[in-house]
Amino acid sequence: MLSFFTYEKILFIDELLNKEVQSDFIFKKSSDKSLMKDFQDSDSMITELEKKQNTPLTFSDEERQIAVEFFKYHNYYSFGIYRKLLPRREEKTYSFTECLTLYQFDTYLRENINKFTGVVELMFRATLVQQLCEAYKGDLHKGEFYLDYEIYNSESNANEVLEAFNKRMLSSKSDSAIHHIKNKEGRIPFWVIVEEATFGELYHFLTVLKSDYLEQWVANSFNKQYRKHFSSWIRTTNFMRNTCAHYSRIYGRYFSGSPPKLLKEDLKKAGIKANANQTLFANMLAIKNIIKFNPLVIDEWNDFLEDIEVKISENESLIKLYRMGYPENWRECLTISISDQLTIPAYQPF
Repeated sequence: MLSFFTYEKILFIDELLNKEVQSDFIFKKSSDKSLMKDFQDSDSMITELEKKQNTPLTFSDEERQIAVEFFKYHNYYSFGIYRKLLPRREEKTYSFTECLTLYQFDTYLRENINKFTGVVELMFRATLVQQLCEAYKGDLHKGEFYLDYEIYNSESNANEVLEAFNKRMLSSKSDSAIHHIKNKEGRIPFWVIVEEATFGELYHFLTVLKSDYLEQWVANSFNKQYRKHFSSWIRTTNFMRNTCAHYSRIYGRYFSGSPPKLLKEDLKKAGIKANANQTLFANMLAIKNIIKFNPLVIDEWNDFLEDIEVKISENESLIKLYRMGYPENWRECLTISISDQLTIPAYQPF
């Protein structure tokens, strides 16, 4: 079994973490054969947007002043994609304000989805502690069940998870991590590990547990009928959380890296096929199906959907449902109804 913490190992790994690692860089200097684009100030950015062959932007004097200030604090490279997401129309021109409206709508989506993925992350962390510690019947203390190789589906996966937890704790600067390493000699309960590990690390931990632990976690925290879907919903939420946290675009994007498994009833209601699961709509379905188990945020989620509908109706010439994979009845599909809440089972002991 992997030895967890010793004072010598702490010093050794801490030294490694603080060393500069030499590596071969991918970066290359520009040359006559491969020139880099010239640096652009705000005025030249505006001029380039006006002269674009496809979907150029127009600027009034007032818009030009706004754009100069906007590009001081917003990356031109990330803003430019929204011009390409504007609907095609015969005159082929849009104003800077119209493009900015699409940019701001995407910002609104990202900020709110980030908030709800945060809710799911907290639900995930709490239920892992509550249900897995409760489920453990082995020889170790419930708080250290994660050290028992018998809960994992393979020894190699157990080692991988424990090494990740080990590195995370040693690199942490939190009072709790330092206290448990120095004063508790590395005797760290799972509920402390959960607070230090990343969302992704905890998801990986979940996926390498023996299937009965995974199934019992779903059954007692959520609903056993979702046992084949829930892991993918967590993965999708983790991906969306990272996407939003890094201010990446949400509108008009396909999420091929983390497509969720969709419920048959959701597919039927939305009138979409199972392979249509790389859209914002599919990802929001996954988040909805977790959020509905948390009664404290259901009203807030439904209010968010209402606000989206208002923004779409106010800008229907710019914001298109197909860019998000939304069916016509998208709000009905994503709304958490009373019937959804009634299907949530009561807690069942192991």
